[in-house]
Amino acid sequence: MSKFFFDVTDGDFIPDLIGLDLPDIDAARAHSVALCAELLNSDQAKFWQGEEWLIEAKDDCGLLLFTLVFMARDTPVTRTHRPRPVKAPA
Repeated sequence: MSKFFFDVTDGDFIPDLIGLDLPDIDAARAHSVALCAELLNSDQAKFWQGEEWLIEAKDDCGLLLFTLVFMARDTPVTRTHRPRPVKAPA
């Protein structure tokens, strides 16, 4: 077992100070994908603001092993067809 750390950037930087014991890098990759799904489900509106989100996996020495990058980008068609916010009466 090795300890892996998964730092998250989702508009904010959230360092993983605890880590997770996993058998190998393939398990770390699978955990990163599951963590990605969890992040997307937890704050979908924030994700659609167009910022790049990252999960950086490091070993117990701090060596960066891989980065999972994900983001959403609207096309001009969907940007122009968004409901406009309703202004409160003055």
